[in-house]
Amino acid sequence: MKNAFVFSLLFMGVPVSASMRTEWEYSQAIRCAQDAQWADVQHRLSNLMIDDSDNPELLYDSGVAAYRVKEYQKAEAYFHQTTRNERATSALKEKAYFNLGNTKVALNSLNEAIDPYEAALAIDPSDERARHNLEQVRELLKQQEQQQNQQNKDQQSKQDQQQQQQSSSDGQQKQNDSNDKQDGRQEKQEQQQKNGKEEQKGESTTEERKEQGADKQQEGERKDNPNDKSNDKRRDQEQEQCGDSHDSSPQKNSESDDERQARDSDAHHTKEGDESQEMQAGELDEQEGTEDIRAKQQKELEEELAPQDRWMARVLQQRERADEKANKRIVKATIDKELAGKDGQNCW
Repeated sequence: MKNAFVFSLLFMGVPVSASMRTEWEYSQAIRCAQDAQWADVQHRLSNLMIDDSDNPELLYDSGVAAYRVKEYQKAEAYFHQTTRNERATSALKEKAYFNLGNTKVALNSLNEAIDPYEAALAIDPSDERARHNLEQVRELLKQQEQQQNQQNKDQQSKQDQQQQQQSSSDGQQKQNDSNDKQDGRQEKQEQQQKNGKEEQKGESTTEERKEQGADKQQEGERKDNPNDKSNDKRRDQEQEQCGDSHDSSPQKNSESDDERQARDSDAHHTKEGDESQEMQAGELDEQEGTEDIRAKQQKELEEELAPQDRWMARVLQQRERADEKANKRIVKATIDKELAGKDGQNCW
């Protein structure tokens, strides 16, 4: 099958009219057609149709001239009028249908070209030109349909791909948003943990300060208590001595000078013992103050030392305190020995 259309564009000729002008004009149109001067042909035929616009041969030839100058819409109108003209012969109508189909193809109206070709074959089934062109039109329509289907398929595939990319982009965006939220929650948790540690550290520091304040207060109370105890003990002893003095018998009132001297001596020793206790209380206060200073120095020293060296500092400090206590016990024992009576009892 040839991939080309067959065209039949021939003048039909008109009967000789009584008008010599019409005959001469038509002969000039035929001469111009032979010279392929189709614009002149179209002009001369237009003049002829002024007096005979319903002439089927003039309509058909005008359609051929319009087709040759590529005025396809005019050609379509002329061929269509020829097929509807009652004066047109079947042969002329068959040629008009055939050329109307060709004009539809030139206008790229392939679907509309099928009916004119089928009409031409209905008049003359042996017209191979009309059959060939009809098959060509159907083949072109099939190809266009296939191309359209392929284009639709490609368009659908492109849309599916775009949707898939959009879905993937949306999924990635959601994943990024989820990761950002998770990172935000993690940062928030870390910040809360950091704040909690700082609060715990602050509370710990506050507790330590409170404990240090309580310890200092207790130490201050302990500093005051030994004097109070010593004073209370001294008052109790004086009251007991006063009671013994009031409760003594007349014999005691008449005690000898030797006994009074002994009592005075005992009172003197008691006074010395009280003074010794006051000295011991003062030494205790001084010792506690020294302990506070030493504890503070120990803490500052431990803060400056590395963690692995702090235990050694504590051991040395404990050892130093133990030596001081031992020395104090020796001094106290010596003082107690000097203040002891002849029978091994304290004078006070």
